[in-house]
Amino acid sequence: MKVDRERIGKYAFEKGIKFIILFGSQAVGDRHENSDFDVAVLTTREKNLSVLKNYSEILDFLSNILGIPDYRIDLTNLNKANPFLKYEVVSSGKLLYGDEDEYADYRAGAFKDYIDSQPLFHLEKYLIKKRQNLLGELLAHQK
Repeated sequence: MKVDRERIGKYAFEKGIKFIILFGSQAVGDRHENSDFDVAVLTTREKNLSVLKNYSEILDFLSNILGIPDYRIDLTNLNKANPFLKYEVVSSGKLLYGDEDEYADYRAGAFKDYIDSQPLFHLEKYLIKKRQNLLGELLAHQK
């Protein structure tokens, strides 16, 4: 995939975008004909990707610049992402726009947050399993 970094940079700067990152199967080369394009965006605080207008504008721009139909782009808002999703993005991501040094700092922070969150992930799995067992027992008693 050929990327016009100069055009992306100009647009991203105007829109208050700090990073644009391609991640997932397209980034690691494990793609197939119908693979979508996972693209993560981190905006500055002044810009809010969750506003539908901003989201739609960015999606349209990426579709145009990458030459991909918008329905094949899965756009992720890193400003609102949980530690697990941030980790997934930075562990396989390819930076399309942003300062390399700032991205390295962001990656380090994402890895740290992921490691710090491990006890919560384990607790969540435990609680889900406990709830499934309880529901299984309740269903078994109803028969």
